[in-house]
Amino acid sequence: MTLPEIADSIIREAQGGVRTSESKFSTAYLYELIHQTRAAVLKATFSGDKNHKRESRIQAVWTQQYVPEYSADLQDIDATEKQCVKFEVPPVIALDATTDGLLYIGALNGNCAYRKVNSRAELAMYNNHQVTNKTDVATGGYVTVLYSDNILEVYKNSKIWEIRIDAIFENPTLLPTYNIKKDAYPVDAKTLAELKILILQTITEREAGTTSDPIQDNADPEGKSKQINK
Repeated sequence: MTLPEIADSIIREAQGGVRTSESKFSTAYLYELIHQTRAAVLKATFSGDKNHKRESRIQAVWTQQYVPEYSADLQDIDATEKQCVKFEVPPVIALDATTDGLLYIGALNGNCAYRKVNSRAELAMYNNHQVTNKTDVATGGYVTVLYSDNILEVYKNSKIWEIRIDAIFENPTLLPTYNIKKDAYPVDAKTLAELKILILQTITEREAGTTSDPIQDNADPEGKSKQINK
């Protein structure tokens, strides 16, 4: 199903099977709620909780492929001196403490994955190591990447102007190649079913005058923080 189809089916169910123009919820609100609830269900499914049996396998349908556009404005002198190229990348879903949702970063043809580090300390270690500080352009084995604050830094080859990223993105519609009206929304059938139940619960409670948090992380669906009364 496409994103508009998912949103439409949720509204129809909320209105008793008939879609009217009297919905209290904007399309933008529903889309954001769908993105947030999908992220929450995928995290719970992958890591496991009291309501989900842990599923350690990442399903291909969750992922999208992204080729970021090289931007000269994003580069700086300091990065160039360090043989670093920067790319802007939309936020990804961190499935647990060790799985950040970035499944592949490397050559466009998919046969050369670059080494991903999780911190600047780890990056410094690889850049200073007598073996990994050498550049292996042919295989990409010594090309190192660090993702932080929606910026991907690629080290050891300043001539890498194209890169492929396979990831689970928080908002699938931010990818320029994603067609909202035609492309299937990146979610499996089981997750979609749970997502719809949680959102319908949110809509029902909101119409009844209460605030729902289907994500169960104390984050308001409209982006406002909640406070827990102690």
